Amino acid sequence: MNTWYLALDCSMEGQTRVLVIAQNGTTAVREPVRAQEAVAVVDRAIQSHQLDTKGIRGTIVATGVGSFMATRISVTAANGLAAGWNVPAVAVAPAQLSDDFSWAQAEALFAGVPATASVTAEYSAEPNIRIPKSHVV
Repeated sequence: MNTWYLALDCSMEGQTRVLVIAQNGTTAVREPVRAQEAVAVVDRAIQSHQLDTKGIRGTIVATGVGSFMATRISVTAANGLAAGWNVPAVAVAPAQLSDDFSWAQAEALFAGVPATASVTAEYSAEPNIRIPKSHVV
């Protein structure tokens, strides 16, 4: 069975990037879709690489840059997938998550991380989600 890590980055406007990090190399999958479709991109990456989810060792998510909603969605997706696969989730800055992120970097990132680790979102700005309520007369 092949072992691998999954990385998710929704920090770029209008683009979702998934990295499949395996011992024999890293493959980047980029799709011009919004963060709301991130899990579908992950599924397509798993299918196209014919990965066995029993080989997953952890999920990595880029946080700290990007829209508030994209960060929330990517962190929730990474935590949900990690919980479903019973593996840890960790966060990195998008700048750390290059397309050639290596197996050795992933192994070092997860060294000593408990299997139940999850990620808390870090945002680059305050959320702008307030909608004025209209007063009913």
